[in-house]
Amino acid sequence: MNIIIFCRHGNLIVLDAHYGIFRLDLATGKKETLVRPEEEVGGRRNILFNSMAATIGGDIYYSVSSTRFSLHDGMLEVLSVSSPSGRLLKYNAK
Repeated sequence: MNIIIFCRHGNLIVLDAHYGIFRLDLATGKKETLVRPEEEVGGRRNILFNSMAATIGGDIYYSVSSTRFSLHDGMLEVLSVSSPSGRLLKYNAK
């Protein structure tokens, strides 16, 4: 799953379910990783990225479906109704 947002400064922001969130400069072709799945946020890794939305100021709100299971094992997250690990996070562009 990929989600792509075109920003007014000539960049694409790309969310990939497995690889995280990237910024791609269309003029230079330079790719910058903004959020990696290996990074811990609040003591947990983001295993399965889901969706995102960007603000005019460049901040990115994104959702993570699971901090425990990959897409391949996603049904295990669904079955763990008593302790879901999905969350909504914010990437601060500043």
